[in-house]
This record gives sequence, C-alpha cells and structure tokens, in this order.
Amino acid sequence: MTPPDTTATSPPAAGSPASERLLTDETSSIAACKHRWIRTGPIAFCVGMVLLPASLLIG
Repeated sequence: MTPPDTTATSPPAAGSPASERLLTDETSSIAACKHRWIRTGPIAFCVGMVLLPASLLIG
C-alpha cells in the first residue's frame, strides 16, 4: 500500500515562487482591509462632526 499523496495539500516550500505569491496575496489582502478601516475612521469622524452639533441644536 502506498502512502497518500500530500503534495497537493502541503504548503509551498519557502522561497519558491508559489510561496512568494501566496505571501504577496495575503499581504495585499491584509493591506486592503487595513486601508478600508483607515478610510472608515475619518468618514465616521466627519459624520460625527455634523451630527453632534445638529443634535445640540435640535435639543
């Protein structure tokens, strides 16, 4: 009986083009998520700058 083929499920070897592509894809995904939250912060701040005085004027 032969052992099962694990090459399809094992991660690419370090330094191989496949591992670099995997790392780049993961890094760009993390960077995209980070930038999405960085944009959300100023938008929320600006909305708060409008809503807070409006709520004080309304009473």
